[in-house]
Amino acid sequence: MQSMHSIYGMPNCSESFWSGPLDNVGLGEITGYIRNFGQLKGITNNPLINDSQLLRICKCLRSCRTLDWLLCFTGKRYRDHSTHMWDVATLGWDLLHVYFKYGVNLHTHELMWWFAAKSMRNIEARFSNHFQTAKPPIAMAWWLAALLHDHAYPLAHFMQSTNKLIKLLSNNQEVLEQSLPSVRALLECFSGLFYDNIKSLLNHQPLQEFESHIREFLCEMLVSRWRVIAEEDIPTDERLYDHGLWAAANLAGLLGSINVNETMQMYLKPVLKAIILHSSDKEIDIQKDPLAWLLTLCDEVQEWNRFTIFDTGAIPEMEYIEMEGITKNQDMRFFEEELKFTFFPPKQETLTGWEINKFIASKLKNFKRLRVPKNFHPKYIIFEVKDRIGYKIDMCCGNCTLLYKSIP
Repeated sequence: MQSMHSIYGMPNCSESFWSGPLDNVGLGEITGYIRNFGQLKGITNNPLINDSQLLRICKCLRSCRTLDWLLCFTGKRYRDHSTHMWDVATLGWDLLHVYFKYGVNLHTHELMWWFAAKSMRNIEARFSNHFQTAKPPIAMAWWLAALLHDHAYPLAHFMQSTNKLIKLLSNNQEVLEQSLPSVRALLECFSGLFYDNIKSLLNHQPLQEFESHIREFLCEMLVSRWRVIAEEDIPTDERLYDHGLWAAANLAGLLGSINVNETMQMYLKPVLKAIILHSSDKEIDIQKDPLAWLLTLCDEVQEWNRFTIFDTGAIPEMEYIEMEGITKNQDMRFFEEELKFTFFPPKQETLTGWEINKFIASKLKNFKRLRVPKNFHPKYIIFEVKDRIGYKIDMCCGNCTLLYKSIP
């Protein structure tokens, strides 16, 4: 058994993440996964995603990078999301091909198998013909969730800003009406990226009840049509503008309404739920929501080459990240009991406005949300910021141990 040491974000590394099975993965191959989603012989005669839906999704992917930069012109501190989503997707795709250990006797299975088995609602699916049939849609589901989990940041921010504008001008109807054409023109920028019905939200009357209208929209998409969450899970406060909620609602719109079809629900609903959960504060169990578990893990780990706008320019908050806790035996890779991530930030003086304590607190909070069953490897997540602080998190119970404090 050979211990592997992977480095993310450092060019020309012999054991880098990019030297693995991802060398030839491109947008064409990814759309192939999405297309294969609708060609599952023996499971359904109807495509789960048709050509029209595929076209809308691909158009959305192409538009993300342009619209993401709109956040640069707002009061919100800009962090890259478009490249980030691609790196999250490729990281998760790599981990899906690693074997984990589970059970009293620590049997080994590919993580992809766990996803397929849980989606089939039958842990013995590995021993049936359905398992191999389930793997293509599991691959598609992962790429779909990962590539779109943060795409609605501009939309969520736009909706929140529009609501503030309407409240500010609520006592001056004339000025409000004069402002609306500019707001609608800006919303037109989202054409192609977002579900068409979103643009009609500004046509609902009375306009002063805009916040109620958008909550009704989220309820329609996520509660009534797809039944992903309950109505009480739709917030009534500032969390109404959570980017995960809007990303799931927009993707639900791009996919269209759902018929009562068990197979469609089996593979598509977990995608929407994963996107919602990744930005929430809820615990995520790999047995119940494996897609959300992996998405949240990769979302927190992916900090390399993720540029943020500071006074000194566009700088990545982390120079690179090291991952340890995977061993290799011949052509197979296995998770060890501890999975460790080490973050290497650039020099502090280059990150004006960046606070290390807030970064650590955010990572600690979100890693503690991840849960695994007993006798599962990996059991622990260790994360550290180089030469500063480190924590060990027991994912079975959420307990956290401080490994060491800041080094002067």
